[in-house]
Amino acid sequence: MTDPASDKPKPSGPSNLLVRLLTAFILGPAIIALILWENHLGLWIFILCANVVAYWEMLNMVPGESDRVDKGVVLTLGIAFSVLLYWFPGRALPIGAATVIALLTYGVFRFRDMTTIGPRVSYWLGTIFYVGLLFGAIAQLKQLDLGGDWVFLAMTVAWFGDTGAYFTGRFIGGPKVYPAVSPKKTWSGSIGGTFFSVGAGVLAKLWYMPQLSWIDVVLICAPAAVLGQVGDFAESVFKRSFGVKDSGSILPGHGGILDRADALMFVSAYLVIYATLVLGIALPS
Repeated sequence: MTDPASDKPKPSGPSNLLVRLLTAFILGPAIIALILWENHLGLWIFILCANVVAYWEMLNMVPGESDRVDKGVVLTLGIAFSVLLYWFPGRALPIGAATVIALLTYGVFRFRDMTTIGPRVSYWLGTIFYVGLLFGAIAQLKQLDLGGDWVFLAMTVAWFGDTGAYFTGRFIGGPKVYPAVSPKKTWSGSIGGTFFSVGAGVLAKLWYMPQLSWIDVVLICAPAAVLGQVGDFAESVFKRSFGVKDSGSILPGHGGILDRADALMFVSAYLVIYATLVLGIALPS
């Protein structure tokens, strides 16, 4: 949810806008091509690479935590978790359990300062499940439909909502949603963003997803819009708690991977849940 009150500070001015536009123009067509490609491997490899960067961003947010061995172990376990979960989604419980056991075993015997073991291991676990599960959902949407319709729906719901929140908040303003985390995000922006997200669902229904009912459009897009905003707040909480402006700097003018995908991760996860549990679309086992 980006309104004029966005808590994601970035340099302002024409030069930064140009950098952001160039980044979008370069990456945009490539991502669209991968989504449209009938083979799901291309998008999965792209998402996996982004997933790895997101793991690294989370691990580097912690001030004073610079142990490369720890980061390497967590990153390796995270990548294994992401790969196995994508290829064997029906075995999520044993994959998750094995990841927890491996990480706790490492954390317990990687003995250093006793007072830091609990918080450190808890953050590692949170990183793997936050990034691995929610980022993985973006790739799993492609498995629901090789034509990429569900991926496009998730992207438009997230980014229409982001744009709608910006313009609604700018022109209406009003009370703030969560000033302690995002001092300028308003309730008007939140409501406007939700309407724009539902508009993305209406567009999908009329254009490329006629199989959805109008009830589906509402039940998918309205909750997804709210969850996308929660995802934005969640990443902002991480950044504020660790005193960083952006999760990273890999995307010129945009910040890090998590800065761009925070809402999309929550939206995608909800769409996977709705498609599999409500509509009965099966993921490959």
